[in-house]
Amino acid sequence: MKIIKNTWTYIFFLGPFLIIMGLSAGFVSATWEPIPLALIISGIVIVGLWLLYLSYSTEKKSDKLGIGRATEAGTNALVATLSFLIIIGLINFLAVRYEYRLDLTEAQIFTLSPQTQEILTNLEKPVKVWLFEAGENPLNKQLLENYQREGGGNFSYEFVNPYNRPGLALEYGVKQLGEIHLEVGDKKDVIVSQQLQVLTEENLTNNIQKLLSETPAKVYFLQGHGERTIEEGDRGLAEAVTALEERNFIVETLNLAETTGVPNDADAILVFGPEREFLEAEVEALQEYLERGGGLLLAIDYQTDPGLDNLLEEWGVLLDTRLAIDDPQIGRLVGLDPWVALVTSYGNHPITENFADGVSLYPFARAVESEATPGITESPIIWTNERSWAEADVRGQLEFNGDRDRSGPLSLGV
Repeated sequence: MKIIKNTWTYIFFLGPFLIIMGLSAGFVSATWEPIPLALIISGIVIVGLWLLYLSYSTEKKSDKLGIGRATEAGTNALVATLSFLIIIGLINFLAVRYEYRLDLTEAQIFTLSPQTQEILTNLEKPVKVWLFEAGENPLNKQLLENYQREGGGNFSYEFVNPYNRPGLALEYGVKQLGEIHLEVGDKKDVIVSQQLQVLTEENLTNNIQKLLSETPAKVYFLQGHGERTIEEGDRGLAEAVTALEERNFIVETLNLAETTGVPNDADAILVFGPEREFLEAEVEALQEYLERGGGLLLAIDYQTDPGLDNLLEEWGVLLDTRLAIDDPQIGRLVGLDPWVALVTSYGNHPITENFADGVSLYPFARAVESEATPGITESPIIWTNERSWAEADVRGQLEFNGDRDRSGPLSLGV
């Protein structure tokens, strides 16, 4: 009899376990048939049999132990079991309804970038990713689950075996296994065309942004004054151009000496590292462009004078001729020369709002000052640390001199 009792005790614990498993599977998968429902029914049956056995055993012991005592024990067992099941069910419901994920990796490799999160949160059109693969790539699936979690009901994905659904593969023009197609509203594009190529967040987000854009922005890289080219090479900006094009920008070059002014379709003019002075007519063209609401990005190297001081002063910007020097002790700790500014402090501006306390490096940089100008709002966006300074004499020993140098923190961008 004792063996039978112990057996029923073990079987009883199996019942709540099956119910918990069924509830968990149902909440997570949002599907209750057939497995979750079968687990729950099995658990209920086992618990019911246990209660019948308990009732039978208490009747036999009623003469020895007292009916009240046996009934109380059975009731307590039933209440404890039901309470336990209710608590576990609520925990499962809350875990699914209010999901929270904690990424403990140092590089946050399981967390989407702020740019991606913003795009997914503001989706107004349905976005779907079609993965034409023979099986489910776990890396792709993990990434897409993160997207679906952020995008809510407007983002979805589906793995499709082209051999099982040839009609769908034909509709999307699939040529080989491994292709990944993106559908945004009524727009479609192929974002991965090579087999065994893993989908990346950068690739997916850029293509979503590209298909969401109604009209692509157009930027011009200014040429004619020794600026960095958009070609490959030591002074080339090919990687920057590629990154812009992947974000649906149209990129072209512009030489103001060969045109009558800045084209009307220019959303921004980019000037990187000019070495020669601008002509007066070119400066006037840039001023006219700014006055009509254009955007101008200037990256001017140390010890160069492109002749843009008057233009910048009208907009409240002053270029310092001294070289930004970082604290040599900090540089030695991370293997940097003192003329490489290590920046972890950024201004409150949309350009740098997602930089947080990230590190960026600026070799051979010069300080940039801003002064109050009527009708213009100046916002310094890059700051060096307090132990940096602007060095006036780089030929001698690099040490701060209060008579000629400027103490930090220094603004390197405004």
